Amino acid sequence: MHGKTAKLPAIMNVQDIVYPTGEFIEWSFGLLEIADNLPNYAFIVLGFGGIAYWVMLQVKYNKEAEAKGTLK
Repeated sequence: MHGKTAKLPAIMNVQDIVYPTGEFIEWSFGLLEIADNLPNYAFIVLGFGGIAYWVMLQVKYNKEAEAKGTLK
C-alpha cells in the first residue's frame, strides 16, 4: 500500500438487488399488456396439445399392456 489507503470494494445492500428486480417484473408485465390475450390463447393451445399427446400415449401403452397381458 506504501502510504496510500486502499479502497475497499463497494458493499451492496439488499435494495441494490430488490429494486432492479421489481422494476424488471413491472417491465415484464408491461409486455403482457401489449400482447393482450395472446399468452392466454398460447397456454390454452399448449395445454390441449399436451393433453392430446398424453392421451395418445396412454392409448398406446394400454394396447401394449393388453397384448402382454399385464393390463389390470
